Amino acid sequence: MSANRELGPYRILDLLGSGGMGDVYRARDTRLKRDVALKILPDAFASNPDRLARFQREAEILASLNHPHIAAIHGIEESAGTRALVLELVEGETLAERIARGPIPVDEALRIATQIADALEAAHEHGIVHRDLKPANVKASPTGLVKVLDFGLAKAVHGGRAGAGPSHLPATIENATGEGLIVGTAAYMSPEQALGQPVDKRTDIWAFGCVLYEMLTGRAAFARSTIPESLASVLGGEPAWHDLPETTPLPIRRLLQRCVAKKVTRRLHDIADARIEIDDALKSPPASASPAAENHRVPRPAAGARTWRPTALVLGVVALVVGGLGLMVRDLRRPAVVAPNHEMVQFAIHLQPDEQFSIDTGLPVILATSPDGKELVYAARGAGGDRLYLRRLGDLKPSPIPGTEGAIGPFFSPDSQWIGFASAGMLRAVPVLGGAPRILAESANLIGASWGTRDTIVYGNWDSGLVKVSAHGGRPEALTTPDEGQGEFQHSSPHVLPDGTAALFTANRRPAQQFVEVVDFATRRRRSLIEGRNPIYLLSGHVIFARGSTLFAVPFDASSREITGSAIRLLDGIRVDGNDTHFAVAGDGTLVYIPELSRESRLVWYGRAGDLRPLDSERRRYSHPRISPDGTRVVLNVPRESGGPPEIWIYDAARGRRTRLSPTGSRPI
Repeated sequence: MSANRELGPYRILDLLGSGGMGDVYRARDTRLKRDVALKILPDAFASNPDRLARFQREAEILASLNHPHIAAIHGIEESAGTRALVLELVEGETLAERIARGPIPVDEALRIATQIADALEAAHEHGIVHRDLKPANVKASPTGLVKVLDFGLAKAVHGGRAGAGPSHLPATIENATGEGLIVGTAAYMSPEQALGQPVDKRTDIWAFGCVLYEMLTGRAAFARSTIPESLASVLGGEPAWHDLPETTPLPIRRLLQRCVAKKVTRRLHDIADARIEIDDALKSPPASASPAAENHRVPRPAAGARTWRPTALVLGVVALVVGGLGLMVRDLRRPAVVAPNHEMVQFAIHLQPDEQFSIDTGLPVILATSPDGKELVYAARGAGGDRLYLRRLGDLKPSPIPGTEGAIGPFFSPDSQWIGFASAGMLRAVPVLGGAPRILAESANLIGASWGTRDTIVYGNWDSGLVKVSAHGGRPEALTTPDEGQGEFQHSSPHVLPDGTAALFTANRRPAQQFVEVVDFATRRRRSLIEGRNPIYLLSGHVIFARGSTLFAVPFDASSREITGSAIRLLDGIRVDGNDTHFAVAGDGTLVYIPELSRESRLVWYGRAGDLRPLDSERRRYSHPRISPDGTRVVLNVPRESGGPPEIWIYDAARGRRTRLSPTGSRPI
């Protein structure tokens, strides 16, 4: 429509924009002396029943929503066969225009997001789903007031047209089968929306996560150069989480992951929860240290970083006397700065009497936590052999994972949707929600693996360096080679850094040395960082690692890949076997570990008749007992009080005497 044309009492001033339902104009209300927005249905669509129905529904929906963060409707105008919605004119730029200038600072983005969430909450309370939330449909006034626009898709299906770029992809695509219509903007569609399936308010939650991600990074989470590529990304890709600013609070990172969970049943269920989480993040004061806690805390991260809160889930072996193994879980929930009287909570997960942890020298760490800290997987051995068990923290008991018989070395995907493991000489992955495992690559004698954000898995084999392979499967590519000149014989326990371009790992050297190193994927260059093993990076800016049975934390700059401070002791008494210390840390700081067993025990002789008598009055760390063929004596290792190799002792059960067989000691065969 040309300028100065009149539609009833409204005089057209200029064109504001165009969309799938028509053009939007700035107009002057000559009766009330105010500017308004007119959304005009083109004449070519006036005979389309679907578009007319949608036009009417949009008016009805907006009329039912009276909210400060939703653009209001003033009425419907019809003149000379032209239909128009008379809408509140929202001054200011759209989020799409604002983001085009670059990422929005974290605090400002969160203040915008909480207003968007408030608008969606009001719509959802009225049973209304927007279905086309995107930066172009959100405006921010010069005063900071945010308004959600264009509820035209809320209850209707329509056809549309392409725009200029990935963020303005065609708003509607009809699927080839005719079974349904895909409605919405491709780059912001939820997976169920992209498949033409029924949608509910969780579709808006997905789009909300996409919008918040785009505000923080300046990049659309799933937009690609073409519609099919965008839809494929929605259905099978992941946002580049490493692009989030380092100052993004950890609760907001977790919120984003929950908003764009592909399984709708695992997605955030209510936008009000997102609003509350964002409000809390905006109000959270920076942590301050207390002298009483100084010796028990993780070192303070760099300015602007969120403090690591190690919620410690402690797995302990119990009930050894009665033959049943269990997992004792202790939830410390202590922040990095700890009050001395902080409450500790503990509970137990019991294994079956015939089950035990699949811990053997030479096998990798047997447990892993999901990045969101809500699930735990571990390997246990029972009558049917080794297999993996999944324990969701909200469940009362663990469940065996079908298809993981003989599995070792579990690890999670970055989105917590898959569990990787090795069995029968192959690297495999199984969906957390159930399904058949898929083979990814060959893996002889796995000794640790990590799934990176760029769909790359890095893993180690017993007698070689690290290799990397696509998470979709393929040919493994060598990443490191042990340096025999340095006495290296093995690289193990890799951990991919958040940007997906480098990994921490353990370099094992003879005779008994271990160092945490980092390797760049592109250049293959390595750097030795600190003595220790089993490194794990936290978004707080620390590397957690072990020396023997003790856990440490050290400040680490993931950009320069350098240690920036001194290591601090966190925890003692973690189970050690071979070259590994059995612990895991989730992205939210959840720490899971198996406590070290007390090795001291009493030596008793249990006869065929059921008689029980002690062979020694002292408790010692006896090991490797072997009974003589005639059934009268036992030979075993006994540690020296002064340290060094153990001694070999023989106990005569009939005479009640012991004899030291060898002063040098070795494991009896």
